[in-house]
Amino acid sequence: MSESLLGLLRSRPLQLIVLASVALRLAGAATLGNQVVSLPGTADQVSYHALGLRLLDGHGGPFGKDRWPITRAGEPTAHWSRIYTLSLAAVCWLLGKKVLAARSIQAVVVGVDHHRTGPG
Repeated sequence: MSESLLGLLRSRPLQLIVLASVALRLAGAATLGNQVVSLPGTADQVSYHALGLRLLDGHGGPFGKDRWPITRAGEPTAHWSRIYTLSLAAVCWLLGKKVLAARSIQAVVVGVDHHRTGPG
């Protein structure tokens, strides 16, 4: 390791950890790309993507088709985060329906905010 990197590690370890956290999250977002598919443990991305697009297209909160056994088409979706759904719709409205843009913004916000507020 170079002397300047060691000095940086000693003087600003937390900033380097946050930078590494954001970089790893961005790498994960880039790996997933613009596709929204149900992977093990990631089925929520499909639901939130659908809700965000429906909101953006003027359909409001309910799903257009059955989603999960407890969420039928046209029924209220109060158990889905409104703020997250609105943020996805806003990103799509501003930057186009690019999932990678939303994932990248989320990677930066969560990586930096996690440092600021701590885990949990």
